[in-house]
Amino acid sequence: RRRSIYGTLLLDLETHEPVDLLPDRTAETLAGWLLAHPGVQLISRDRAGEYAQGAKKGAPEAIQVADRFHLSKNLSEVVERILSHHRQALRQIRFMPASLRSDSPLAVRYLRPGRQERQKEVLQARQARAEQIQQLLAQGMTQLAIAHQLRLNRKTVALYAKVSSLTPVSHPARAGILAPFTRYLAARWQTGIRNGVGLYREVVSQGYTGSRMTVERFLLGLRDLEKSGQLPAVLSAPVEMTPHRAVGILLKQAEERTPEETQALLRVDQIHPDVERTRRLMQQFQQILRERRGEEFNAWLETAMHSGIPEWRAFVRKLRQDHAAVQAGLTLKWNNGPVEGHINRLKFVKRSMYGRANFDLLRFRVLHHRK
Repeated sequence: RRRSIYGTLLLDLETHEPVDLLPDRTAETLAGWLLAHPGVQLISRDRAGEYAQGAKKGAPEAIQVADRFHLSKNLSEVVERILSHHRQALRQIRFMPASLRSDSPLAVRYLRPGRQERQKEVLQARQARAEQIQQLLAQGMTQLAIAHQLRLNRKTVALYAKVSSLTPVSHPARAGILAPFTRYLAARWQTGIRNGVGLYREVVSQGYTGSRMTVERFLLGLRDLEKSGQLPAVLSAPVEMTPHRAVGILLKQAEERTPEETQALLRVDQIHPDVERTRRLMQQFQQILRERRGEEFNAWLETAMHSGIPEWRAFVRKLRQDHAAVQAGLTLKWNNGPVEGHINRLKFVKRSMYGRANFDLLRFRVLHHRK
């Protein structure tokens, strides 16, 4: 089960097929559905209180399993809050990341050709639509009438009616699927290996699953930076350690970290005893989660509770409120992973309806393929 943009999507854990779509996320709705469909033996869910209460009321005999992804996410948020108390000390630590920075010139250069031109075209179309709406308003038409005439949502008409000019939506450049291999490709480039097909085959053998053209565009960026003399500066630019970056490194397996990242973590440990204690508690919980060693969960709770760190105590109290489901999530194989693809499909179906259809039609479109 997973919260969606319209309510709650129910999924069969064995077949991974949608079972039903509920109109909201309340405990009463979920409990009512479970009571109308007896026989549910296991419920995998996130840690929302409404879902826990609804499952308990509607299927008291069923085993509730807390999803491991959400447990990991909750853990990361706690660690990031603790590290944020030491933000200034973290900024003094600089290291070379495994991939190039998302704001580096190279990451910007190998975006798809023509993407900026398409963004300009979209912005011009939006600006023309805003001017059209404002002209119709000046002629005395109501927003509802304009929405019907232009086949737009009324909220969209209200938004365009207020703006004088539109600005492009800027998204930070990201290295994307090639990110883990950028340092390797740059190092190979500097040793004189320039063949795009050969380099593409090398990164594929290391696990890269993207297209060859992405690699080719990256190499074009390297060539342009080399011609302008900026390449050494781009490749040797270290980054500041932040709470978010530190958590990202901690989430990796030890063998997946670069030597630079390992050294950076050693320096992070030296900032404060609470930081070193937090790192150990996080890694212990990750090991329990990854290896499904739920029998060690209670001992970990005691250690975290007596760590002397307020954030860990609050986290432990939340886990104890949902103790049975969390321990089941750390022991059993079930989780919410299969539902993610169905959530993407649900979003696509809903957006393709442009907000005009009601819940009954959305539910039918989501479930119709099972008929």
